[in-house]
Amino acid sequence: MKLLASLLTSTAATVRIVVSKNIHITPPSLQSHITLAQSLWKEVIKPDDILIDCTCGNGYDLEFLATCLPQGKILALDKNENAIKNSQKRLLQQNHANDATSIHFFHQSHEKPPYSFDINPNSVRLIVFNLGYLPGPRKHNDFATSGENCGTTIAESTLKALFSWCLPSLMPGGFVSITVYPGHVRYSLFFFF
Repeated sequence: MKLLASLLTSTAATVRIVVSKNIHITPPSLQSHITLAQSLWKEVIKPDDILIDCTCGNGYDLEFLATCLPQGKILALDKNENAIKNSQKRLLQQNHANDATSIHFFHQSHEKPPYSFDINPNSVRLIVFNLGYLPGPRKHNDFATSGENCGTTIAESTLKALFSWCLPSLMPGGFVSITVYPGHVRYSLFFFF
């Protein structure tokens, strides 16, 4: 709540948290955070939607989104080139390469909107952030402390993305899903505003 209060007082944006009576999920204490997020995503995704995975990592969330969206567009961003390669490989291995869904990859930070894709205001159904680090082997420069070469997502870039382009891109009734792993030093900004 401190984060939400700080964001509302520091911007002109209005943020609404809505729980729909049409979404039926198992109580959070009985399922993992990923299962909870995925059950919510599955309930809100509709055919022909535009979805954005702002931190595609190894492609697990992206694969789930592709299974929920039989046609439409998914934009997948990651600043780590290995993440993009891993996600593409995962989709090929899971036979999502021939889906009617059009998946576009962008090797860039989520701080700015995808560089070669025009996103109209009010056009995106779901934007997903899974904040953390790229699991698996990493090169030495993946552990930089800040900036574009950082192996973990930093709070400042996520907040900038939310208010500069993500929220304006959402359609009425659209959702932003942010999975944050408590205790990670880089996310202290999310919890101690």
